[in-house]
Amino acid sequence: MPAVTFVTEWFKSLAETVRKGAGLPDLNLVVVPHPFDSRPQEEVIEIADKLFGQAMAAITTGAMVRVTK
Repeated sequence: MPAVTFVTEWFKSLAETVRKGAGLPDLNLVVVPHPFDSRPQEEVIEIADKLFGQAMAAITTGAMVRVTK
């Protein structure tokens, strides 16, 4: 089943290590700016709008997606 894992930039290296260690090297990662939870609502919505298409692309192509603000 296709899936995407969202991580902040701060945890990107850890997420890559875990996915390889778990035998899931093809697990799709979407990397969002850190910190994410303290951003203004408007900025979170803007990032989420960008993520939708990119997350769908990650599911279908397996490419890692990095979203920056």
